Amino acid sequence: MKNIPLIRHESWNSLVDTISRRLPLRFEAGPNPRKWSHPWKISPFWDNGDEENGIAGQWLFKIKPGFVNGVEVTVPTRVKDAGERTITRLTEAKEDIKDPERMVDAFLTEWPRVEIGETRVIGTGAEPTGLVGSALTSIKVVYEPVPKFFTNLGVTEAHIEFEGNITSGFTFKDGQEDPKTARRLRSCDVSLWKDRPSAKFEVYPGSFLDGSFGAIYITYNHSGGMKKNPYLRISEKFVPPIEPEDEMALLEGITDPEFDVFKVASIYFVSQPGVEPAAPLDATWTPYVKYNHFWNLAHSPQSIPDSAPIEPIRLTTALAGGLADILIATILAPLNNQLNQALQILKSRNLRGAFWSL
Repeated sequence: MKNIPLIRHESWNSLVDTISRRLPLRFEAGPNPRKWSHPWKISPFWDNGDEENGIAGQWLFKIKPGFVNGVEVTVPTRVKDAGERTITRLTEAKEDIKDPERMVDAFLTEWPRVEIGETRVIGTGAEPTGLVGSALTSIKVVYEPVPKFFTNLGVTEAHIEFEGNITSGFTFKDGQEDPKTARRLRSCDVSLWKDRPSAKFEVYPGSFLDGSFGAIYITYNHSGGMKKNPYLRISEKFVPPIEPEDEMALLEGITDPEFDVFKVASIYFVSQPGVEPAAPLDATWTPYVKYNHFWNLAHSPQSIPDSAPIEPIRLTTALAGGLADILIATILAPLNNQLNQALQILKSRNLRGAFWSL
């Protein structure tokens, strides 16, 4: 076991991407691409529903099981889309599964059907993701870019731009597209989550008698409901957790997340030419899948650091006179430094884990 080579999944995926772009022939990973499919392989399909009973059609997908530390991964699905093995397991566990619309957790090895759910628009008709520039110079609306693969298929970029400044005024600029040939793009993301304990930052008030403003404590626990198995989630757009960047984050209660997560894949849907930007996602759209990871994974959180004492936050106080000066000069400036120190302590003592490919 000691001689098994390990490589992080980011390094392997970067290597595969580099080789695939440089080889003159088509590159496919695996010993026999015709007979082998990688873990996390997503197969979208259209379900016609039941018009007579008022059940609309929808996009679903199945996913080839992948494992984390050899443990099965779960995914939420409705009872009506769960497989026979899932129903049997839940029945034996005395779960109430009478409602076909109820959401339950199914193991990927039970091959459930999973709803695509809500998707986001990319390109024409998309919502802006932000603004760049300054009101004194120029402001421009920013959109999520359309991947080049899809622009080559005829998908157009978001073509309404809001530009201008305070001096010249603000204007809208329309780009050019042929509505008879333009195609539309929708997408959603599939992410893998692994719950874990997290580092919690706490400050207990000190005493002005000994000059202590507060004592810092780092505790390691979970707020409750921690899932034993890794699990998948499907969302309009994957947004990774934000690490606290400044001392104000501590005052807002932002601490170490209670999970590790990364994006497994993005599912895209391309319309036929001439479809309106607001057209519903139906059976005429074509699905594509872009993968971020291909292999079974190992995961491990960081070890809980040793219990080295943390210096309390202290302020220098002068109890005899000058109380206003103490509040203004003594408290405000040192407090910023101490909060920054506390932030660095939290960053160095969190339990953020790592995924790597086997």
